[in-house]
Amino acid sequence: MYTPTTAWDRPPTDKELNSYYGKDKPTAVQDQIIEVLTETVRKVPVANLSLPYVSYSKKPQGGIAQYPLTEVLVDYGTDPFPLKALIEVIEKSDCPLVAAYRQRLAEHFADLNADEVENFKSED
Repeated sequence: MYTPTTAWDRPPTDKELNSYYGKDKPTAVQDQIIEVLTETVRKVPVANLSLPYVSYSKKPQGGIAQYPLTEVLVDYGTDPFPLKALIEVIEKSDCPLVAAYRQRLAEHFADLNADEVENFKSED
């Protein structure tokens, strides 16, 4: 059975499995995706970035399309592995940008829920 060697409790990546089974596969696209999400995103606004993926929406045999990074963040940000990392950032980071994110998240949740909770409390 595979046991992660990192602090994250996660399934193995394709690259790790291929390495384990002795099948090297080209990683140019993987490297490109990782570069966009780890380096380019610090230089170019997220709204201007996208990632390649295979789409079957226009052709039954599929084709390469671009996935806007803003949609990637919404669609994949709550998958267990990235969500675990985000929770750790929110819990442990002293970065002012993370503090601003926590504040906006708190204010947004409070705006959407506080009045209703107060109404229920007053009915008791």
